[in-house]
Parts: sequence; C-alpha cells; structure tokens
Amino acid sequence: MNIKTVNTKTEKTTLGMKNILNRLNNANKNPRYRYYKERLIHNLKRFGAYEEYMGLSDIDKYMVYELRMVINDPVAAPGHVIEKRLLRSFGKTLRSEVRKNSLPYSDTKISIYDLSMVYSFFKVYCSVLEREIALDEETKEEIEAVSETLKTLSKQMNVFLYYTIYNYFASVSDITKEIYYFTLKPSKELEYSMNMSVTLILRLLYQKEYHVKINNNKRPVYRTPYVSLQSGAEWNSIDSSLLGKSYTGEYKKLYLYIQSHALNRISERIDIYENNYSNSLIWNNTSSIKKVIRYKENYLVPFKVLGIKIGYLLAEIVDDKFIITTFLLITHFDTPEGDRFKKVTGLGFSDISYWKLDKLSTFRTFDSEKYPRIADYLVRAGMGDILKLSREHINTRDLQNVDLKQLMNYIIKGHLSDKIQEKNMMQKIQQVQEVWKNQ
Repeated sequence: MNIKTVNTKTEKTTLGMKNILNRLNNANKNPRYRYYKERLIHNLKRFGAYEEYMGLSDIDKYMVYELRMVINDPVAAPGHVIEKRLLRSFGKTLRSEVRKNSLPYSDTKISIYDLSMVYSFFKVYCSVLEREIALDEETKEEIEAVSETLKTLSKQMNVFLYYTIYNYFASVSDITKEIYYFTLKPSKELEYSMNMSVTLILRLLYQKEYHVKINNNKRPVYRTPYVSLQSGAEWNSIDSSLLGKSYTGEYKKLYLYIQSHALNRISERIDIYENNYSNSLIWNNTSSIKKVIRYKENYLVPFKVLGIKIGYLLAEIVDDKFIITTFLLITHFDTPEGDRFKKVTGLGFSDISYWKLDKLSTFRTFDSEKYPRIADYLVRAGMGDILKLSREHINTRDLQNVDLKQLMNYIIKGHLSDKIQEKNMMQKIQQVQEVWKNQ
C-alpha cells in the first residue's frame, strides 16, 4: 500500500484523506495515539530504526498509527449460535494475548503487537523511500532491503498470530462437548481506514459421546478433531496401514477416539502448561499421525512437545475404532524408553511415581550439569531429548519440586543392594556346595 503525499490546498483531496487529516490534527489529543507512539519509539530503538522514524514527517508518523493492527471481536458464522457476550469476551482476551511479551527477541521478549508496530513503520518507511528519494542504485538497494524486512516481519507476524489464536480457542474448547474453530475474515481496506484489521468467523463443532467396551466395561469415548485454518474442522482418522499385520479388518481408515481417562492423564502428567492447553497438544499430535509403534500388545502413538518426544498415547482397536485409552510419559514402564530406564537405574514401578518421574515438570527444571549421572541414565535409556525443553517457549504452571540428590542416592543404594544380594547369594551357594562335599 503506497502512501502518497497529500497537498491540503488542492481541491482534489478525497473525503477519506480528509478524515485522516482531521484525525491527524487531533492526534495529540488522542491518548491511544500517544501511547502507541511511545511504544513504537521504544520498539524501533530495539530494532535500530529510531533515526529513520525521526526523519519522517508528522503525517507519515501518523500513518504508522493508521496502519496499526486491530483485533476485532469475533463474529459467529451463519447457523452457529454463540452469545454476543461470549464473543466480546473472546475479543478482549485475544487483544490481551497479542500484547503479551511471549516471543523471544535477542535477550528479552516481544509481543505480536510490538512486532506489528515495527511492521507498520517499515511499511510507511518503504513507501517514503519510493516517493521522495531518487531511485539511484544505493536507494534501490535500501528499498530492496526494507522490502525483505517487510516480508520477514509479515511472515513471522502471521504465523505467531495464527498459533496464538489457535491455541486460545483450543484452550476454551471442551473436547467432550464443543470445539471452537475459526476462519479469518478478509478485511475491506477503505481509504479512510487502512489498519490491519483481524476479524475471526467463529464456528462450533459439537461433540457426541460414544460408548465402547474396554476391559469388559462400557466407557465413554470422544472423537478427536482436526482443526485447520484452510479446511475448518473435521473428525480425525488414522491410516490402517500404519497398524501393520496386527489389524486384520477391512477398513483403510479408522476413526480416532479418545477416552476421558486419557484426557485426565495428559493434563495431569504434562503439568508444565497453563490449564486447558492440553487440547492444543492433543490436536497437534493426532491431526496427522505418521507413526504407530506396536509394543507389548499395545499401540503407541508418539506424543511430542516442541518437536521433542515426551511420551506416548496408548491405544487399542475396539469395533474398528482406534481408541486412545491413556497417556504414558516416556519414563513410564510399558514404553520402550521407560523399560530401558528401569533396567539401567534399577528403579521399580512405584519409584517412578514417588520421585515424580511421571511429571514433565521434573525434567523441565532438571540441571544436567548438577546431576550428570541421572542425565546419563536418561540418555542411555533413549530419552535424553526430554532435557532439551526450552523454558523460553513454555507457559508454565507451578513446577514440581523434586530432590534429585536424594533420587541419585536412592538409585546408588539400589545398585549397591543388588550387589550385596548377589554376594550373599554366592556365599549361600558356596555354603550349600560345601555341605554337599562333606556328605
């Protein structure tokens, strides 16, 4: 969008531009504009573009504000009944979310809204360069550099904004009742309103409770959703070819269901996130399943956080339905890594729960340098990646407090106890052999 110089004396000034000029004349009386300008200057200093901003005319500085990001209240799609009070609440929360300093930037953090301010500035600055400066080779290079910056900022901003909105509506959804999903409404860029307007068309996918027989008991299960900005929402399925020879049914795809017990275990064991974020993790890990492991007569679906495998969804097939029955952290027995961990440490079944090794928060605060032997056990068991969880990218709850020093002592004592038992057993065998010789 090119912003052209306005000659206020000409009779051809459009009505839309007059409105902008009227707002410009009253800009300093507008507290929102003053706040925006202060925040913009703060951000441009961080990005090293403060001097370029100060070189702009007053109207160009104001045009940065005109191009600001505006998050409107969502609107309900035709046929979807959502209370206006709820839509206003969603809008208010989303505006708050985009202003949170959640994105890593240098040695600090920045919000999506801050990023949009910088984007708006470069949009105006690029237009000023094209408008006022002779296009010599040096200027062309500068314009190309600014254009590339615009492309990068636009891409980052759109990705961050989408995932913020996606995660928010996942958190307010109830997988056992109703699921919110959205599409973006294209904004009409009017001459007198050029801001980056974001309006969501909100829809509801209603859940139905099914009952299946698991371990001779009827259990409620729920279909898992696949939510996409492009295609909206639909119900998940899994390609039966991933199940190998263990599935002998006739269907090429099996619908994906989850038991309420599994929902509770995910929330309980992935305890580092704020409440309800588990929905996003479930949707991300079931939307396109590419791998299923057959282990100990169970189906295991790898479960990842930030690309790191931290556990498995344990599933079974009932009536040609692929049903997720529970969630196991990677340290649990009955997982390949958990069984190896048991072997190298000597820990028993109850020890995993006692030492809170079944909680992700234990590894979230783990210090590999302070406890190298435990870190080595994890690596040898094939779960070393769990220590790579980045604190900067996680919105945590209160974390578990585990005495890892005592855990290490406990493991050592366990190994020593095994050696002592082995020594005592050898002594008893020798005693028996002596008795037999004497007879």
